[in-house]
Amino acid sequence: MTGKGRISLFSLVVAVALLPVVAGPAAAQTGDVRGQVRNGAGQALPGITVKLLRAGSKDAVEEKSDTEGRFHFGGLKGGVYIVAASPDGYAPVTCPGTRIVGGMEKSFELQLRPDGGEPSTCTAAPAP
Repeated sequence: MTGKGRISLFSLVVAVALLPVVAGPAAAQTGDVRGQVRNGAGQALPGITVKLLRAGSKDAVEEKSDTEGRFHFGGLKGGVYIVAASPDGYAPVTCPGTRIVGGMEKSFELQLRPDGGEPSTCTAAPAP
């Protein structure tokens, strides 16, 4: 093997050996889903239970919206997530599945409408 070939082989061995060190932290990053719950008039709705379901899982996690109608699910592993709410007196709403990858944050606005009227809606919102 020539000197040039040895350097290339050495570089390859070093690169492969360092791959877990370089890729590890990026792969371990988590993402967030957050949003706000409002009524049809645009007013914040506190105390609304919002559910988050990861595709392929049967278990949902829940958060209650705060006094400003905001909710937050943090530390999420990569995957596809569905946000939903179905509080008493309002039409249920389900946000389409959204893919989360390390370091990503997705935001939604849930607009709840009274039962029997227009359907509730979910729209993507810019991240705060």
